[in-house]
Amino acid sequence: MDTNDSQTDLIAALLTATKQHDELLTNYQELSLCNELTDKASDQLDQIYAKALNDPMLNFLLTEIDHILNSYLGLLSDEAVGGYKDQQAWLRERLEQTPFEHRNCQEVQKMLAEAGFYEGPIDGVIGPRSTQALKQMTIQIQENLSQRGFYNQDDIDGFFGRSSRQAVKAFQQSRSLEDSGLPNRETLIALRSE
Repeated sequence: MDTNDSQTDLIAALLTATKQHDELLTNYQELSLCNELTDKASDQLDQIYAKALNDPMLNFLLTEIDHILNSYLGLLSDEAVGGYKDQQAWLRERLEQTPFEHRNCQEVQKMLAEAGFYEGPIDGVIGPRSTQALKQMTIQIQENLSQRGFYNQDDIDGFFGRSSRQAVKAFQQSRSLEDSGLPNRETLIALRSE
C-alpha cells in the first residue's frame, strides 16, 4: 500500500463518517449559525458534544465545520488561519506515516497485542494507548532494521515515514516476503527471529 492508498482509505473513512453523521452535522451547522439558542437548542448542542467526546471522527468533523463557518464569517485572524494550516500540514504528514489501513484497526490492535506492545481492548479505536503502542513498535522495527543495515540509526523516531517504508520494503525483498513496505506479521516475525 502506498501513500495514495492510505489517503484514499482516509477519504473513504471521512465520507462514511460524514454520511453516518449527516443529520447530526446538519443540525450542528444550523445550531452554530443561530444568534441565540433556546433551551432545547442548547440541549441538542450538548448532546452533539457528548457524542463527539466518544467519537474521534465526529469530533474531527465538528472541528472542520467550526473552522469553515468561522472562516466564512470572517471570525478567524490571520494567525489562527496560519495555525490551522500548520495543523493540516501536521495531519497530512502523520497520515503519510500511518502504516495501516484505517478499516483494519482491530487487526492492528491484535497484531500489537501479539507483539507485546498493546494491552488494551481490541475495539478498533486507535486512541492514545494504540498510538503509543504503534510508536513503540515502530521504534523497535526501526532499531531492528538499523541493526541489519536497512535503516539509518539517526532516523529512529517512532514515526513510520517514507524512509521506514523503504527500509521495510528492502528488508522484505531481501527475505522473499511480500514487499508491501508495511510491517505485517510475517515481517515482524522475520525481524525478531534473526
